[in-house]
Amino acid sequence: MSLLEDASDDPEERRRQMEAREAAQNLGAVIGLAAGAAGAAARQHRKELSKPDEPQMKQSPG
Repeated sequence: MSLLEDASDDPEERRRQMEAREAAQNLGAVIGLAAGAAGAAARQHRKELSKPDEPQMKQSPG
C-alpha cells in the first residue's frame, strides 16, 4: 500500500497528498514532453545527416 493511498481523516493531510499527486503527474508530463522533443530533435538530426550533400558551385581559378 502506498503512502499516497492511505485514507487519512485529516483534511490537511489529504490536501497535501492530493497536491503531491498532482505535482508528480505534472512532473511526469514535463518529462514526457521533454523526451518527445529530444526524440524529435534526434530524428531531425539523423534525417539531415542522411541527406546527400547539395551540389556546391566551385570557383575556377581566374
